[in-house]
Amino acid sequence: MSDAAWQAQHVVFEQAFRAVLECPIPLIAAVNGAAYGGGCEFALACDFIYAAESARFAQTETRLGIIPGGGGTQMLARAVGMPRAKEIILTASTFDAAQALSWGMVNRSCHCKYSWRRR
Repeated sequence: MSDAAWQAQHVVFEQAFRAVLECPIPLIAAVNGAAYGGGCEFALACDFIYAAESARFAQTETRLGIIPGGGGTQMLARAVGMPRAKEIILTASTFDAAQALSWGMVNRSCHCKYSWRRR
């Protein structure tokens, strides 16, 4: 992706995150699958996160040599605490819904009858 294309894309993401953060009604993130990078950041921008037991989360940007650009550094630190947020971001490690629930990032972990995974 060229620098110009990246900048144009980043503006769109920034506007989307701002719209979620400034929404006057409560927003619920329903995570059933992988919420990596921007997906994790969008979930964190919501007021509540409900995650299927099989949900997975990660901030994988550091694998690309960049940092989360949608407010993920601040929102993750508020949700799980600074030391754990640093570990998640700097190691780009994945974690499941049970871990996210125990850390206070997820409001509830739910059994989900349906899965988006291909069979």
